Formats: sequence, structure tokens, C-alpha cells
Amino acid sequence: MAYKCHEKTPLNLKFMPGLKKSGAKTNYIQDALGHSTESQTQTYLDSFEKGDIEYYENKLFNQL
Repeated sequence: MAYKCHEKTPLNLKFMPGLKKSGAKTNYIQDALGHSTESQTQTYLDSFEKGDIEYYENKLFNQL
């Protein structure tokens, strides 16, 4: 049985991207979030990767 939770909860904001980075399949995360399509989940996960890139770019440029 999959764990269902609301996508806006703080737990998901930290837990799901880490789960994906650890190798979990997108369809598992899709089910856990209750998304209707895998592309919806991929868009959600991609937004975190973009945030990671911006975070490290800001760290780099703020040190110069």
C-alpha cells in the first residue's frame, strides 16, 4: 500500500526530491503525492533541481 499525502505539506517539500535523488522511481513518488500523471510529478521534481542550481550559483557568486 502506497503512502498518500498532500503535495503541499512541508514533509514533501524536503522528502520527495531527496527520495528521487536516492534512486526512487518517479512513478513511486507520483503515487505517494497523489499526482494523476508522471509528467506532473516530473515537473514538480524538476522545480527543485532548478532551485538547487540557483542556490549554488548564488553561493558561488556571493563569494566572489
